[in-house]
Amino acid sequence: MQRETPSHIKVIVRVRPLIASEKIQDENTSISFSGQKSIRAAKGHNVLDLSFDKVFEPEATQADVFEEIKVSIDAVLHGYNSTSFAYGMTSSGKTYTMLGDSKGKQEIDFTKL
Repeated sequence: MQRETPSHIKVIVRVRPLIASEKIQDENTSISFSGQKSIRAAKGHNVLDLSFDKVFEPEATQADVFEEIKVSIDAVLHGYNSTSFAYGMTSSGKTYTMLGDSKGKQEIDFTKL
């Protein structure tokens, strides 16, 4: 069986749900999705269109994210180098992306990987 191995850098974005204070403070801010690779962020008259290798909307689950990166994890188990990391400013969703929601519900049992 031939295995697919990652051969380049992929930029994957996961947009977390807005928290209550953001919904109140940022009434003029909107984020919309166009397919699985594009985001449009707007604040007032300023609009920013961004493209990535993959975009996960706020409704995406931990399992959805895992399905996208499991090739990289499999490659590590077969001796290849790979790195996955969450990057962003404070409260941007790094912990949410890596561990899920704050309700303690973990969708993936990391001990069984």
